[in-house]
Amino acid sequence: MRRIPPKLALVVGAGFHFGLGLGCKPEDQASEHCFHAQGNETCVERYGDERPFCAAECGEGYSENYGCVAEEPADLACYSPCGGEANANEDASCLGNSETGTDTSSTTDTTDSTTETTTGPGPCMANEDCTNPAQPFCDDMGACVDCSSTLDPDAACLGADPNFPVCIEGECVQCNAADASACMGTTPVCDLGTNTCIGCTDHDECPDSACNLALGSCMDVGAVYSVDGDGVSDYASLSLALADIGAQAEITLVLHELDAQTPYTGSVIIDTNGYVAIVAAPGENPTVTGNGGNPSFTIHGGSTLYLARVSASGTQNGGRGVLIDGGSAWVQRCKVVNNSGGGIVVDGGGNLVLDNSFVGGNVTDVAALAVADGTAQVLYSTLAAGLKLVVDPTALSCTMGDQTTVRNSILVSPAAEPAVACSGATIESCVLEDTTDFPNNAEVAFSPTWFVNYATGDFSLNTMTVPAIVTTAATWQSGDPTTDIDGDLRPTTPGTPDYAGADIP
Repeated sequence: MRRIPPKLALVVGAGFHFGLGLGCKPEDQASEHCFHAQGNETCVERYGDERPFCAAECGEGYSENYGCVAEEPADLACYSPCGGEANANEDASCLGNSETGTDTSSTTDTTDSTTETTTGPGPCMANEDCTNPAQPFCDDMGACVDCSSTLDPDAACLGADPNFPVCIEGECVQCNAADASACMGTTPVCDLGTNTCIGCTDHDECPDSACNLALGSCMDVGAVYSVDGDGVSDYASLSLALADIGAQAEITLVLHELDAQTPYTGSVIIDTNGYVAIVAAPGENPTVTGNGGNPSFTIHGGSTLYLARVSASGTQNGGRGVLIDGGSAWVQRCKVVNNSGGGIVVDGGGNLVLDNSFVGGNVTDVAALAVADGTAQVLYSTLAAGLKLVVDPTALSCTMGDQTTVRNSILVSPAAEPAVACSGATIESCVLEDTTDFPNNAEVAFSPTWFVNYATGDFSLNTMTVPAIVTTAATWQSGDPTTDIDGDLRPTTPGTPDYAGADIP
């Protein structure tokens, strides 16, 4: 179909009769005349804006300059915008109406012999002319369209709003798998299901540093340091690194393993009044053992520790694995096991977020997790205590249970006493030995043979001996971890039954 540039589009107004024809058309016209070519398009090609309109030879001066004139012919019967016999009255398609979807209707009042023409939104010259949010772009035909109908859909979206630079199915969105450039600050991750930028929830989502889980942002890429034990990288130990770096708002320490059997020996104290992430190097399994009866990790008030894929185990002389003393700790995919003073203690108004982790071990008279003063949120973790000689060895004990929530976890102990001493806690979709106080859970008698090696603190499930009830006791919900402690995939459909505890065998 012949067409004219959008800047020349004409909307027919009221007061003209559709019955006008081309009766004044001369019999012989030069073949070069715009009437025999493409009308206005031919005139624009020849004269540009100087003479952009095509007229048939039925008016004075209309035979000159190939029929191209500077003004629209006053008599529409002499106006041939498309060339040929079609004129402005008889064929509106060349004016952009049929191609842009404009609703054009005519009502003729035979009483006063006048014709009223009503049109929808007319052709556009720029995006500003397009007021429909679903079609905000003006294309090269002078039509208001969505982003998918533009020459460069993503560029069109970027130009309209840098925060929505990606065109998907006609809509400008924030991001997709190929372009997450708009995702930054506290929303650095692209949610591919909604094509929106969201906060990070896993350190793997911030490959250049770590995720500040409390804020949802990736941590400072200019404050990332390597710890490898021999000093070939930045630092030989975590304590040396923290002492040298000093107090900073955000610090990421990438911890390499020494070897499969050798731990880093020394107590690590987090008192920077900022955020410290200690994450294992990819594919490695480093271990930290406290000394002198001190915990492997101590977090003081005002400081936050993000501990990921690291073991805190083997501390002797009454030392614990992790002591939260007024600070906050997010412990993910860790093994806090076989420490003589217990696994994790929350005190001094501290805060713990624990998921996909093993806590406890074959140690007598201590709790795997003890919440003395503070809050604890436990998700998809295995809390297993040891035997009793003097005091009750609980998987979970609390002073103020109403500040403790546990979901999709295993809480057990070989001792005869209940494994949970946390009145008022919220415990759901877990495996317990006694559900009298926590009815929304699965009850089953515990045996250490459930695990691959209970004695060493390896709480990976033994497929030959684990009860079937453990395999479906948990219920995956939106926002839950998508993998287990080893990185094995969990179901990601809300409401799906899943293995309780940290491990999927």
